[in-house]
Amino acid sequence: MIFIMQKRMMRSRGAAVARLGALAGLAALAGLGALGALGATGSAAATGSGAAAKYAAAATGTAPAAGRAAAMMGTAPASGRVAAMMGTVPASRVGLPAATAYVANAGSDTVTPIDTVTGAHGPAITVHGGPAQIAVTTDGATAYVASQNQGLVTPIDSLTDVPGKAIKVGADSEFVAITPDGRTVLAANAGPGTVTPIDTATDKSGRPIPVAADPDYIAITPDGRTAYVASAPTFDGRGTVTPIDIATGTPGKAVRVGADPVDIAITPDGRTAYVVNEFSGTVTPISIATGIAGRPIRVGGMPCQIAITPDGRTAYVVNGNRTGSLMPIDTATGAVGTAINAGEFSDLVTISPDGTTAYVAAFTGRGPILTGIVTPVSLPSGTPGTPVILGGRTGATGIAITPDGSAAYVAALAITPHMPGIVVPINTRTGTAGQVIHVGNEPLGIAITPCPGRNARVSGPVRGRPGSRRAGPGSRGRPW
Repeated sequence: MIFIMQKRMMRSRGAAVARLGALAGLAALAGLGALGALGATGSAAATGSGAAAKYAAAATGTAPAAGRAAAMMGTAPASGRVAAMMGTVPASRVGLPAATAYVANAGSDTVTPIDTVTGAHGPAITVHGGPAQIAVTTDGATAYVASQNQGLVTPIDSLTDVPGKAIKVGADSEFVAITPDGRTVLAANAGPGTVTPIDTATDKSGRPIPVAADPDYIAITPDGRTAYVASAPTFDGRGTVTPIDIATGTPGKAVRVGADPVDIAITPDGRTAYVVNEFSGTVTPISIATGIAGRPIRVGGMPCQIAITPDGRTAYVVNGNRTGSLMPIDTATGAVGTAINAGEFSDLVTISPDGTTAYVAAFTGRGPILTGIVTPVSLPSGTPGTPVILGGRTGATGIAITPDGSAAYVAALAITPHMPGIVVPINTRTGTAGQVIHVGNEPLGIAITPCPGRNARVSGPVRGRPGSRRAGPGSRGRPW
């Protein structure tokens, strides 16, 4: 029953808290202990969501975090720069403009910008309405932030980090996607069952496009002509995927898929969309040319997310059940390969730009603390590497990789009440974590600008008091 409600809770401001609470509940039932402080006074209950409170109640343990968990959260004094500590950037590039990671903090109504060369984060950018998800234009000029509590999408200029006027879309706007040419933003509005187009030249919204009830996820074909919108109107009923002609704003005939479609990805050649059906334990392939769904591919368990290699040959599905696994699917045949152990309750996967490594977020641990981890998996060999520990009482909510593939930035939610979230940079060459970067409360989304040349952020410390979102290098507990 916990998992039946899990994805529905992704629509609340405290969604990730509730999701991790659900995992904690299952962990407790499986003899793994519980996430202690997620009780009636925890962050999930404080968000005002009844289902979140039910999740919180599912976690049976109430023990406080151990000292080791605090140590893993990165409280050592900051002592340098990314290039020196991680080796991800040549010395000649230190101080040059960098790609920027933007982190949406739903609990703080802020977005945190992070310079990916120095690890310094700038002043928090105010974005109202519970910012939960971010998409960046292909030229890197603008980040668009969806705020589900007030049905807003806010543009942020990546050169200045100044937010523009919030754009009103529909209620429960929980997902945004941008066309490859960067001209159109599409916002999925779960409340009214619509998708709102936004013209990026004017930042004006167009007429809402009706789709099936409860749209959650959007994927756009590489040619930018069609958007595919996954909807899950009921807990146990069949979901649908609605194609939209982006040029005309016309929805096509909805395609029936499995129960609770929770993610959708399209192959680089634009031929096939793959839809992950969590409650069916399947992945449904849809022909882009015909709009016809193929035979469901059974992966078992509770599949949560999908990522496709840059060459389009293999789709990898992360399975969020008790054992956790990464399931490869041959896109030419639909055959499922050998499961790769990626950690318990794994639920996020991102593939490196060169297609050689998948980064999978999961959990590990016994007793009162379930620890968030990210495991690098070698895709040519199917071998998991050494997990990177995010810290006790945390769980990943998003993974983004820099354009050059040198680092993966992992946003993680702190389950302990009133604790800020964190971002953990991982050196993809060495597989080691850098200094923890503290951000706002409830970081639910992260995205990195694809065009480093657009950003002229000063590569210097942004100082502040310990524990503040604005503290940077040189402050206790800040990056590097």
